[in-house]
Amino acid sequence: AQQVLNVKSMYAAILAAGALGYALNVLFLVAERRIVHWSGR
Repeated sequence: AQQVLNVKSMYAAILAAGALGYALNVLFLVAERRIVHWSGR
């Protein structure tokens, strides 16, 4: 199975998924601060 998978593209996909998840997390945190401004109090 390892001969079929391209290791570089696999790591690139994992890195892209991690970056996308991090960006979405930051985006939702900013949106939550703007929309639900009373939650921090």
